[in-house]
Amino acid sequence: MPSWLSLPAPAEDRSLWLVAGDAAAEAAALRLAEAWDGRFGRLLFYLTTAADRGRPAAPPLRRAAAPLLLRPVLWLALRRLRTRAVIAIGPSMGIGRALAAAAPGMGVAVLGWDGVGDPPEALAAAVLQAARENPRGRRAGGLTIRAARRAVASGLPFGLDRLRVRKLADLQALHEALGWPETIVCIGSGPSSNDDRCVAAAAGAATAIFRVKHRWLAEGRVRRADVAFSGTAETAYRLPRAIVLIQDRETAARFVLERAWRGGFRPSVYGVVEDLLPDFQSAVGDGARLTNGAAMLAIAAALQPKRLFVGGVDLYRHPAGAYPGGPAVANAYAPAHDAETETAFALAVLQAYRARGGTLEAIGPLGDLLADRQGK
Repeated sequence: MPSWLSLPAPAEDRSLWLVAGDAAAEAAALRLAEAWDGRFGRLLFYLTTAADRGRPAAPPLRRAAAPLLLRPVLWLALRRLRTRAVIAIGPSMGIGRALAAAAPGMGVAVLGWDGVGDPPEALAAAVLQAARENPRGRRAGGLTIRAARRAVASGLPFGLDRLRVRKLADLQALHEALGWPETIVCIGSGPSSNDDRCVAAAAGAATAIFRVKHRWLAEGRVRRADVAFSGTAETAYRLPRAIVLIQDRETAARFVLERAWRGGFRPSVYGVVEDLLPDFQSAVGDGARLTNGAAMLAIAAALQPKRLFVGGVDLYRHPAGAYPGGPAVANAYAPAHDAETETAFALAVLQAYRARGGTLEAIGPLGDLLADRQGK
């Protein structure tokens, strides 16, 4: 990108973009970042001030220079920083007004604070809500998304949707598509996904491999997925032979819309978890949602294979960090998820599978928690 656009480098995680109107507001931004660091899981804090002082911001703040004040450039900057909310602090300034005008077009919330005292709890609640909402959902609308919703619900006239996507109707259709596997290997994205036991389990006969998204293509030792749990067409593009399972119908509609414009000649086979498992609900209260890893465990257990192996679902408790290869990001959930809810859900699903007579092996922190439960 041309340097004169002053675009920020892509952020490795979701962020808040703080805009400080003067020195007092900059000090308030630091108080806010220090008070909230880690409170919402993996959430970064970027700061833009009235004048770029050419020095790093005090951690946990990261400095972001003001981009060129053109709406398409600001949209690109918001996207690169994976911004969930813009917070204007203190006196109004040009970049703050420009971002406030541009942010809704990207589905990003706009908030304000006078910078006096400690950050108020009302602001924290608004940030949590903004961080848990998917900006793609906020900006979805119009005839195209309505057509995508119809494709998910009942299909388009003349089967036009089947040119790009083919939907699995129910759990039995998924079972048939997988060839009724006797063993299902569920591999999350945590460090234990590269354990020798995962590699050995994935090499077994009569096995279906379930994975989360596709980042493991770069870092994983097991490089196959029969089913991938994701809400984006990027996963379908990267894994053209995998069945993609999406948690809810609204996300599935966006998936169908994105898939319609993606390249590739092979139609994507997909399913909606809340249709395959009518009791499954991705929303768990307070705006939080279950992860794709939780959906993976629910589907795998519902298929009731003879043997279920689980690795890499480390609940962000593994001492090696969030992902294999080092602590590139904070070892915590994204703001959309709740750690206690995730843990309780995973344990309940796997304990119920074992109670129905299935043979279960789980490694990593999740395996340790299950062993503790079984020993009590």
